[in-house]
Amino acid sequence: MSVFVRTTCVALVSSMMATVLFTACGDDSDSGQTAGTGSSTVQNANPPYDPSAPMSEQLARTFPAPKVEPGSPPGTAAGIVAGRRACSGKTPVQVRDQFLEAAHGLNEAQEAMLGELPKIESQGITTNFVAGQLAAGVYEATLPEVRQAAGYRGCVYELALQARRELAKKQG
Repeated sequence: MSVFVRTTCVALVSSMMATVLFTACGDDSDSGQTAGTGSSTVQNANPPYDPSAPMSEQLARTFPAPKVEPGSPPGTAAGIVAGRRACSGKTPVQVRDQFLEAAHGLNEAQEAMLGELPKIESQGITTNFVAGQLAAGVYEATLPEVRQAAGYRGCVYELALQARRELAKKQG
């Protein structure tokens, strides 16, 4: 299974989790602590879900800054930094547009999903994180396999920061 397909699955799961977060429904036992990509999330490391906390704080707890885990491949830290720089100050659509031509290994279904990115992004802040995950998958597909996971983590985190900033502006 390609990294982009796994990323797409994570995006869909995260979308469902974000829906729960944004509507503050459901019980507190499923706080979304296992959401995220692979090694970027440490299970049970986040404080319990607090539905009364501002959404930007909930996202910060759910999607913490990517860190280099023990045993990570060499260059992981540099890959995270490069991913953050590549996506800094951009919208998900801008990331897609910048990197789509250089992306390799995308199939027709993935490209069709990416065609929906402007629609997803335009639905508001609550969908921007999902849009960011899709866009980060395009950036990831431009990288050598050894750098893909780290680059994705950096890019998606940078796009999540932008979504959190937008939420903070609207909330306060």
